[in-house]
Amino acid sequence: MNHTAPLVRATNLSKRFKIYPKPNGRLIEWLTGGRVQRHADFWALRGLDMTLYRGECLGIVGANGSGKSTFLKILAGTLTPTSGSCSVDGKVMAILELGTGFNRELTGRQNIHLAAQLLGIGADYVNQKMPDIEAFAALGEFMDRPIKLYSSGMQARLAFSLFAFLEPDVLIVDEALAVGDISFQRKCYRHMEQMIGSGRQAVIFVTHDLHAVTKLCTRAIWLRNGHVELEGEPPEVVERYQRFMLNGEEGIATTASRRPAVSLDESGVPQSGRLARCEAAVLYPSGGAEVLGLWLELEDGTVTQMVRAGKPFRICYALRFVAPAMQPVFGTRVTTARGDVLIGINTKMTGVITPDYALGDVEIVRWPVMAGLAAGDYFISCGCSLYDDPLHFLAREVDAYRFAITGAAATGALCNLTGAPLLAGASCTA
Repeated sequence: MNHTAPLVRATNLSKRFKIYPKPNGRLIEWLTGGRVQRHADFWALRGLDMTLYRGECLGIVGANGSGKSTFLKILAGTLTPTSGSCSVDGKVMAILELGTGFNRELTGRQNIHLAAQLLGIGADYVNQKMPDIEAFAALGEFMDRPIKLYSSGMQARLAFSLFAFLEPDVLIVDEALAVGDISFQRKCYRHMEQMIGSGRQAVIFVTHDLHAVTKLCTRAIWLRNGHVELEGEPPEVVERYQRFMLNGEEGIATTASRRPAVSLDESGVPQSGRLARCEAAVLYPSGGAEVLGLWLELEDGTVTQMVRAGKPFRICYALRFVAPAMQPVFGTRVTTARGDVLIGINTKMTGVITPDYALGDVEIVRWPVMAGLAAGDYFISCGCSLYDDPLHFLAREVDAYRFAITGAAATGALCNLTGAPLLAGASCTA
């Protein structure tokens, strides 16, 4: 338990917004002195308690509209709470919305001096830190060009470099890094790790990248409908949040004794495996086959949307051929929410020769996946194509099924090797 004084303390923090269904509602309330009400109360935050200490990285997860941004804006001082209190012992800097606080007519360098001045930071200190800021931002000649000429990624570079190297006591980062290029994101995460490791600063990190929460954060909070649903170790909070987002899917059973009865339809597809495309799905017109179902199985046959880190599983899908097909190629792909492809495989690549299929035939394909994926959310694509023309798809479903890996992995890697290395051996001479 940390016995030092917290940098941030929120007690029974609540924020109410007045929602007016009609434009004249606010005027009517003002003219009647509030005796006639024309608004409905919306509580973005309700009774929130939180502490943050030096050396901590607090990850905040939650669906859109759960109160994350409202909470951060209160911490940053751009919103005032309706009730409760929020105290900050130190300097807080927040990257909330790209371009916030920047003067679009001034250059990047001028904006750095302006922001520092508004924060009460002296010019001598800024000049001392300027080489580090310039080197980290890597904007080159754009450092002396107006912000209005910057892309969103360039604004992200300037904002993070500015706030990180002015060494705040608390740095708040709210998804702004998502627009940056991959190399810059890596630099930012590494810098935040160094900030946390120094023990002198604290970070509040709001993101939908659950892998980053489990890897980077020392503690996590799940916000739901404006209140803290759960606070604790990042793997536990992420798993509970994933369960909720996947509609409370249970089924992390890993032993045969816990295997539920599986009800199959006439095609041999589990009832729970019938294809219910997720929001991200892209459906292509059928060209000779159709996908009947797409699901995940554990080794004992349990159908699930959640798999414990370190446990093998199978990607399964069923197709019905609506036209004869000669030796079609079956394939699957697993990607992250950003679109990074972690698995991409088909039967032709593995040397499997499939049979010929007649009109109405159904095939169920099961791809074994060895343990190795880290905690996070993933998307599955599947389909089949012609043997001589892999780009001619008979059936294709892209990002049609979402699943989650939960719990702590053996390492913090997103994907791990599943076998031992092959060593050529070493020779030595006397």
